[in-house]
Amino acid sequence: MSHFFSFTARFGLLACAFYWSSLAAQVNIADCSQFATGPNDTWTHVLTLTTAADAGSSGAQSFEINIASLPDGGANYRVFKTTANGSSFFGNAQALSVGSNSATIAAVSFDRTVKIQFSSGDIAFDALSINGEAQTDCFPSADGTALSDCSLFADGPNTTWTHALTLTTPDSSNSAAAQTVVMNVTALPDGGANYRVAKTVANGNWFNGNAQPLALGSNTITVTGVSFDRSVKLQFSSGAIEFDALSLNGNALQCEATSTPLTAPIDNAADPTLDAADVASIYSGAYTDIATNYNPGWGQSTVVNTDFDPGTGNLVMQYANLNYQGTEVTATNLSSMTHVHIDVWVAEGTDRQLKFTPINNGTGASETLVEVPLTPGAWNSVDLPKSAFDGMTWDSVFQLKFDGQFNSDGSANAAGWDVYLDNIYFWNDGSGTTTEITYVDVTFNVNMSNEDVSTDGVFLAGGNDFGFPGDNPMTDAGGGIWTITKSVASPYTGNYTFLNGNCGDWSCKEDISGQDCADGDYNDRLLSNITENTTVSTCFGECTTDGTCPAPPTTTYAVTFSVHTDNITVGPLGMYVGGGFLGGSDAHALTDNGDNNWSITLDLLEGTSGNWVFFNSPTHGGDWNTKEDLAGETCADVNNFNDRYLAPLAASANLEFCFGECTVECPAPPTTVDVTFQVDMSQYEGTYDGVFVNGTFNNWCGSCNPLTDGGNGVWSTTLPLEAGTIQYKFTLDGWNAQEEFAGGESCTAQDGSFVNRTATFDATTDLGVVCWNTCSECTSDVPGCTDSTADNYNAAATVDDGSCGNVEGAWNLTYMCVGGGQGTCEWWSYTAPGDRGCLEDDLFVLNADGSFQNIMGDQTWLETWQGAAEGCGTPVAPHDGSNAATWSAAGGEITLNGLGAFLGLSKVYNGGELTNSADAASTITYQLHSVDNDNLSVDIHVGGGWWRFSFTRATDGCTDSTADNYVSYVTVDDGSCSFTPGCMDSTACNYNADASQDDGSCQTNDNCGVCGGDNSSCTGCMDATACNYDGTATIDDSASCTYPAHANFDCDGNCNNDEDGDGICDELEGLIPNLESACGNGTVWDAASGTCIGYNDCPSDINFDGATTSGDLLLMLGHFGTYCPGQGPDAAE
Repeated sequence: MSHFFSFTARFGLLACAFYWSSLAAQVNIADCSQFATGPNDTWTHVLTLTTAADAGSSGAQSFEINIASLPDGGANYRVFKTTANGSSFFGNAQALSVGSNSATIAAVSFDRTVKIQFSSGDIAFDALSINGEAQTDCFPSADGTALSDCSLFADGPNTTWTHALTLTTPDSSNSAAAQTVVMNVTALPDGGANYRVAKTVANGNWFNGNAQPLALGSNTITVTGVSFDRSVKLQFSSGAIEFDALSLNGNALQCEATSTPLTAPIDNAADPTLDAADVASIYSGAYTDIATNYNPGWGQSTVVNTDFDPGTGNLVMQYANLNYQGTEVTATNLSSMTHVHIDVWVAEGTDRQLKFTPINNGTGASETLVEVPLTPGAWNSVDLPKSAFDGMTWDSVFQLKFDGQFNSDGSANAAGWDVYLDNIYFWNDGSGTTTEITYVDVTFNVNMSNEDVSTDGVFLAGGNDFGFPGDNPMTDAGGGIWTITKSVASPYTGNYTFLNGNCGDWSCKEDISGQDCADGDYNDRLLSNITENTTVSTCFGECTTDGTCPAPPTTTYAVTFSVHTDNITVGPLGMYVGGGFLGGSDAHALTDNGDNNWSITLDLLEGTSGNWVFFNSPTHGGDWNTKEDLAGETCADVNNFNDRYLAPLAASANLEFCFGECTVECPAPPTTVDVTFQVDMSQYEGTYDGVFVNGTFNNWCGSCNPLTDGGNGVWSTTLPLEAGTIQYKFTLDGWNAQEEFAGGESCTAQDGSFVNRTATFDATTDLGVVCWNTCSECTSDVPGCTDSTADNYNAAATVDDGSCGNVEGAWNLTYMCVGGGQGTCEWWSYTAPGDRGCLEDDLFVLNADGSFQNIMGDQTWLETWQGAAEGCGTPVAPHDGSNAATWSAAGGEITLNGLGAFLGLSKVYNGGELTNSADAASTITYQLHSVDNDNLSVDIHVGGGWWRFSFTRATDGCTDSTADNYVSYVTVDDGSCSFTPGCMDSTACNYNADASQDDGSCQTNDNCGVCGGDNSSCTGCMDATACNYDGTATIDDSASCTYPAHANFDCDGNCNNDEDGDGICDELEGLIPNLESACGNGTVWDAASGTCIGYNDCPSDINFDGATTSGDLLLMLGHFGTYCPGQGPDAAE
């Protein structure tokens, strides 16, 4: 069955507070003991986050590293984790960057190992955190007393909150009073540290405040007084916080430092003196080592560091958190060796036992564990004779194993512990003989012509010598052939296989099951007794030996998958078949045929084969918890998740079975008793549609066991269950919300990182009515906010628990997360301060007048759906605060109205997440989770999950009331005030009502009515007789007027009157002695052309006859006493 895994890698998105110090020491990964040697030259170093033996290994795992520098060419990381069946999965390579880098690996339902592999040891960093816990082993301590060394601080509740300081308990006389702690912090771990307040409320339940960062210097923490007795504690995220002064309510507190036994060596074992010719070294600075991999992925919890410095400069190997650990070596004939030498050191006070064995794949026993004698607190030089390893010949040693899963008396103990090793080598005391080892090359050629080759390429893997998926990439030789050559020790026998892609869970491995060349439990190929250079040529998924591939099948057969469900309760989504070659858990929905039978018929290609399985009501394609359990059944493929197996198809088939059985008929159901579950929801303040019970009896299926509302707030159901002990809890709308217990309640049990209700019964049982999230019935005293003016007013509350608060004000985002249920946060989370400072300083302002503001300044966090690169950048409309918006709060909800208005992240809206800014919502409603004087937390359902956004009241912002971004609620001006420049004079023609800063641009209208004009638009010649008369002008510019040059002519020089059309003005007829001289002003007659032409050489020739004569005089006397146009006493009118 194929398994799909969720991996979220978002840089800087770790659910812990980080405060990077520019003064922090730096160290290379290669020089830090927490990083073990990686599996190969591509992935050189490994950081272990959790192992399958660790409590809580199934929970979400996270790490954060602040990188100071990277090697030339950069560096990558990838995730390694084990799957449900213990096999290995490798994530894709992710690029590292200078600054904060982080990743979160989603929670699963099984114990597993999770590691981070790095491509280089030359990565320098100055802070490291695993699951919110700062890692300080590689950095020097600062002065001061550490919390972990102070007797006042008890162990915290979990790995996130490691230490706790009790301020008061209910039996203290002043427990209801305000509690004040002052701590002067002298040093913080790299990455900073947080505290939070934990206190009991009126009904005795615990309330945990939000995480708050600690700062160097004085930190004052005050918890306000209440009207009831209560417990108050401060929880801290690290024991590495150092301080030099501590007081409670004004009284100094003193602590006694605790002494710590020596936990690591501070010297070295004696240098070996044997001749190199008599030694086969595994790990030693004195010899050449034959080891090839000091940290193969065997699912161990151990963190290997091959370069641990005890302070002498002479390096040793550290096994941190050892359960067991292997080493791979070049397969070597060591039958001539008589002893194996080991130098080993364990901490003072260790009460454990260590065992060792070589692993041989030649003749004789493959392995025999032998105890390694230990004296804690000192180097032990141990020589184990070959005779101690019963039945072993050591003729082909290819691996070693140390096993530390024992107490000193030999009883089992899987808890991890630390072991330091040096000078591991086999040696010959002179009684053995030397055997020469030779190597041969094997060239693997695989034909991929029948396959769609993965973009990752094709890989060789498997057996004892060819590693894991991704270790051995093959080369595309063309023509569909992929090739690789590997060296092996002669004679060589071992398994191998080909993979189409780099799949960490082996799901892309070729399937040759049922074919002649399939070998061993995993259906791998086999190389047998290889003694010379050899070439293997075959086809992917086939047993051909000539490198050819058979033609792919074209014939199809009808295959019916039929399941009987008499033995189970079918969930609301029905039955499915999937997994393996069929796909995910919801690959094919079955049809309900009645009589508890479901089926589907599929057309499959001839030769189709592989694994498959039935599912009961899966909610998505990766819902493997709903698959049938065939473990221990004869039809289960133990090497493939206990799934069913379809042999190569050669005819139509009817695959009919009972769910979870290998037979058609379902066995008689087990004897059950009726168990009644009841939960009182009358005091639950949130909204929901249905209540469900989930537990070990229904595989935590989500929505397969609904409860019925009795009408009085009590929901109930009765289920037939097998007698015994169960764990369970009540949930809402499937897994949208669930009960959350702190642990230690009378009705709960701890299961790894989960706290569930528990019950035991052997007869019909009514578990009684319990109040949601408590172990008892709902009481008449209902804690909550009793102030009706508060936004979180609880009308059902009878006792004020001090939680009242109002959402009005300015808020900064300090925490956000997303998960499958309300507040579960298992998918991803982020805590400020982090790498999104441009988001953390944004203000979300709910003003008293009902207006709402998103104030972002010139930078906020952008994502790719906004058409920008992910990171800080200029806000993108409509999520830039430019649109007017309002807010309202009622019924435990906050509603924003206005295009693009939002709380927290702009992409989140009711029912989903945006993929395009054009789809921005105009109304968004958030559920009010909590609010008090300083904190606000809201939830929003996005369809497949829930987001939670938490805020603290803002203190920094713009305090200038004239600024555009003025916020009345802030008290510290941060220099962010912005203004709109413009004219602020309301009498000016360019007055800007939106301006907040006068820029001196104010103007008035000119006489033409133009704002800022110069009158030119309405000035012109207003004389109607002028050639350039302007009828639109209102201001006369007489100097600009122009007129005809002669009274008898128009402005274009043409006669005003020429009745006979002879070209001589009528007024001049008879006054001109010659017609030729009657041309217009400034012209003379041109006999050659028969036209008047321009002439101006004789100004006294008025009639233009070419001479000054009496004709000119008569013309002058005819106009004597008149004014020229535009002149005279009336010219200005």
